[in-house]
Amino acid sequence: MEVMRNWDLYGPMLILFGLACIISIEVGNHYGIIFSICFAAWWVGAFIITINSSLLGGHPAFFQTASVLGYCLLPIDIAAVMYWFFDGWLYRIVVSVAAFLWCCTASVAFVKLLLPAKKRGRKLLALYPVWIFYGAYT
Repeated sequence: MEVMRNWDLYGPMLILFGLACIISIEVGNHYGIIFSICFAAWWVGAFIITINSSLLGGHPAFFQTASVLGYCLLPIDIAAVMYWFFDGWLYRIVVSVAAFLWCCTASVAFVKLLLPAKKRGRKLLALYPVWIFYGAYT
């Protein structure tokens, strides 16, 4: 739990910046829109997941949630870079599913720490918005 109190936003911002750059290169001339969507989705997702965890009885900090969600986006960054090397719909599906599962698996421990011990039965309710968040990025 001590690790959760030492949050930072520099790493997640760099990871998100890298993802926005990679997507911008792929898309073309809509750089501003891509950057706006990437960063706005991250902040809105962190807000929704923080509110959801609070409603389920947890006591999360907003920036703590944003930090962990940002660090767990790294597999999606790696998947976006891997798309440059091979092209094919089956390859992209397999890599996307692997990145999604990696992100969700990495965030399960965080969600467990957000909920109090007596409310751990609600873990799936807390994980649902996290899965939607990473699914939207994937």
